[in-house]
Amino acid sequence: MMFGPSTARRVVVTFVAVVVASCTPPRPERERTTFDVAVHGDSDGQGLLTNGGDVVDLARAELSLGGLTFFEGDALFARAGRHQRLVDSILSVSAAHAHPGHYTPGEALADMPAVGVVDLLAADAVVVGAEGLTGDYASATIPLTTDIDGGLTLSLRGDVQLASGGSVTFVANAISNVAIEGVSSPVTVDGGLMDVSVDVGELVRRIDFSAAVASAPQDPLDLNAVPQAQNAVERELVAQTTYVITYTPGR
Repeated sequence: MMFGPSTARRVVVTFVAVVVASCTPPRPERERTTFDVAVHGDSDGQGLLTNGGDVVDLARAELSLGGLTFFEGDALFARAGRHQRLVDSILSVSAAHAHPGHYTPGEALADMPAVGVVDLLAADAVVVGAEGLTGDYASATIPLTTDIDGGLTLSLRGDVQLASGGSVTFVANAISNVAIEGVSSPVTVDGGLMDVSVDVGELVRRIDFSAAVASAPQDPLDLNAVPQAQNAVERELVAQTTYVITYTPGR
């Protein structure tokens, strides 16, 4: 018996699906659980190096966050799973996996109350309790709020030693109500502690301080008056890679 191309393809798809299913262990039953979420900066904000070679020492770095939600869907820019890559290679198709415009968070597995204002330079994290389901998580949504000084999302202040010589005090503020989707959270939850670390250095790394000083000389230097600097801060504030999520089992 001869098969046409479409029939042959359906046979191959069915065969591959059966093989993949037989190699995939059953997902364990999810149960209700509680866990803590700790939010903090990843450093004391001293000696931060910019792309231009300037050195930043932060005296203030505060961030205002709402309640995080965790999902089973892959993070933005995540690689396809092993089984999906196998299917794609056999069928010679190129599938889109969680890139901008195609992010699908899937089932919401846990949520929590608003975090509030986080001092990113403090030794202690802000800890909030969360409720959700056990099992594998993959991504998170981090909502930004405006609760600092009556309407700010991010407030930075510090000193910068310019690569070209000299130093200057600066301030930078950002206002945003964006919910940052697709933050990578590849963890397996069963009680325990979810750790959300904010990369403080990323918030200043792209700022061209030398150009800012030249275009808006003042003390302190207001980076919100310099489009390049303001854009650099705002871009990193909403970047998924600025936030690193890990998990410690148990309590």
